[in-house]
Amino acid sequence: MFFGRTRRPWNERRSAMVRFVSCLILAAVLLGGCAAKSPQSREALREELREALRENPDLVLEVLQENKVAVLQTVEEGARERRAQEQAERLKQALANPLKPEIAADRPMLGTPDAPVTIVAYSDFLCPYCGRAALNVHRLLDRHPGEVRFFFKHLPLHPESMELAEIFEALALKSDALAWKFHDLAFSSRDRLESGGEEAIRAMLKEIGADPARVARDRKDPRVAARIARDVEEAAAFNVDGTPTFLINGVLVAGAVPLEDMESFMAAAQAANPSGTICKDCAKKKSGKK
Repeated sequence: MFFGRTRRPWNERRSAMVRFVSCLILAAVLLGGCAAKSPQSREALREELREALRENPDLVLEVLQENKVAVLQTVEEGARERRAQEQAERLKQALANPLKPEIAADRPMLGTPDAPVTIVAYSDFLCPYCGRAALNVHRLLDRHPGEVRFFFKHLPLHPESMELAEIFEALALKSDALAWKFHDLAFSSRDRLESGGEEAIRAMLKEIGADPARVARDRKDPRVAARIARDVEEAAAFNVDGTPTFLINGVLVAGAVPLEDMESFMAAAQAANPSGTICKDCAKKKSGKK
């Protein structure tokens, strides 16, 4: 007769081992991010885990299967941290080497001429995401008076978008105010533009107080095509291939990012360069423009 402690069935022992290894893995994950624990404690725990897995290598799959949710959450958290680290590194490099877009003195501008933050948008009037981004720009200007100046540049991806870009620049030859009215109306009326064509454009020009016939003549001004061409060339030079794309004090921000993200980029840009990147001539307006 065998006297002493009764041995548990094999499956119970294995389940206990799985739970033990699971606890070790969980503890290793938790301690890995805990600076308060000593390196010796963390290394001792890792060594215990390595020893358990060396003796029972086939336990790994069982542990993963029994802890699917926890493992998935850990992987997702790690991926988020990795993306955040990569984004922080890209931002650091971008702040150290900002892009330098051309800012012409007669270019239409919103905001304050000597503001410390310069935002340049490369946009397409028929891009739905650009419309959302345009709303965020207005909100940003409202929330940060005196801190931002905004310039709108063109990256038309369709022939119809090119026509709208030409209209904006034709209006800007005579009146910045009319150009911005068209900018806002076009972005808020994308469906109307797509379904109504030329008739919709003429109606919109009349709505903002512009003369469609004069705009048609001004579209032929060589300065209009030249400005749009420079915008497209500059976007290509900066590897901008989608809309909307922003430069915030030279830091490239792709997509219609949330307003809070734009504010974060603004804060980082100002911290890196408190004086901003200011064109001293941008307050000057061409004779005859309003």
